Amino acid sequence: MSIRINDRMIEAFRAVVTVGTATAAAEIMNTSQSSISRSILRLEEITKVRLFDRVKGRLHLTQEGQVLYEEVESSYVGLERIQQTATALRLKQKGHVGIVCAPVLSYGFISDAVALFCEEFPEVSVSVETRRSNIIAEMMSAQRFDLALAEYSSDPPGVATEIFAEPDLVCIFPKGHRFENIETLSLKDLADEPLIVFPPHDAHRKRMDDAFAEIGIDPFVRVETPMSTTVASMVAKGVGVAVVSVFTAKSFPKDHQIGVRPMTGAGKFTVKLWRPLHRPTSTIVDSFLSHLFNCRDKYIQSGPAP
Repeated sequence: MSIRINDRMIEAFRAVVTVGTATAAAEIMNTSQSSISRSILRLEEITKVRLFDRVKGRLHLTQEGQVLYEEVESSYVGLERIQQTATALRLKQKGHVGIVCAPVLSYGFISDAVALFCEEFPEVSVSVETRRSNIIAEMMSAQRFDLALAEYSSDPPGVATEIFAEPDLVCIFPKGHRFENIETLSLKDLADEPLIVFPPHDAHRKRMDDAFAEIGIDPFVRVETPMSTTVASMVAKGVGVAVVSVFTAKSFPKDHQIGVRPMTGAGKFTVKLWRPLHRPTSTIVDSFLSHLFNCRDKYIQSGPAP
C-alpha cells in the first residue's frame, strides 16, 4: 500500500518554514518538537526529496523545499479565499475591509491603523492577513483583498500599484550600547557587532548582504530569524544589533530596552500599496486607506526613535 502525504505533515512543514525551527513550530501547533520532526522526516521520506538543510539547529529550505512550500501556500490561499468569501457574505450588511500585509508591518503599524479605523467605524469588521510578499502577490492577483502592503516585490497582474513608503533603514541595539553615543550609524560601524538578521531567502537580507559586500565587510551573523518581532526581542535582551525598518523600530513602547539610530548606506525599506483592479471598491475602504496614510506619516516623520 502506498503511503500518502497527510494534512499533519503539510501543517508541520508550513509551520517550520514560517518560524524556522521545529521547537517554535511545535509551540504554534500545540504539539511536541519530536512530533514536528517526525512529520518533516516522514514527508521527506515519502517525497524522496530533501526539503531542509539542517544548520546549527535551524532548518533552511532547500531549492526543492521552496518549490513545495510555494505550492502549499497556493493551496492554503484557495481554502482561505473560500473562507473569506463566506465571511464577507455574512458581514456584508455591516461593511468589511480586508487587508493583507507583510509580517514586518503587522505588529504595531497595522494595529495602530486598525484601532483608529474601528474607533471611527465601530460597526465595520476588518480582517488582516500576514503573508510573505510573493504570496501576497498571488492573493492580490486573484483579487482576494481590498488592500495589500508588500515589501520589495514585483507588481502582480490585476492591481493598481504605488509606493506606500520608502524610509531609510535604521539600526536597533540594546539600551546602554556604545551606539547611544553615535548620532548616525554606517554599515562600517556594524563590522564587529554580532548581528541578528533575517534568513538568506529574505529580500531585506539579500539587500543587506549586498550592501556589506560592496564595502568589503563580512558581517558577524549571530542569529537568523524570519520574524521582525523576534529580531527586536533578541536585541532588547542583548543578543546583538539589527538593521530594520522604522516600522519595526517604532512598534515598541519607549520603555522597551531598545535604542534606535538612523543609518547611512544601508538602503531603504520599500513598501508597495496594491489595490485590486477587478474588485469593487467602497468609501469604507478609502477611509481605512486614509488611516493607513496618516499612521505611515506619524511613523516616518517623527524620526526613528521609539
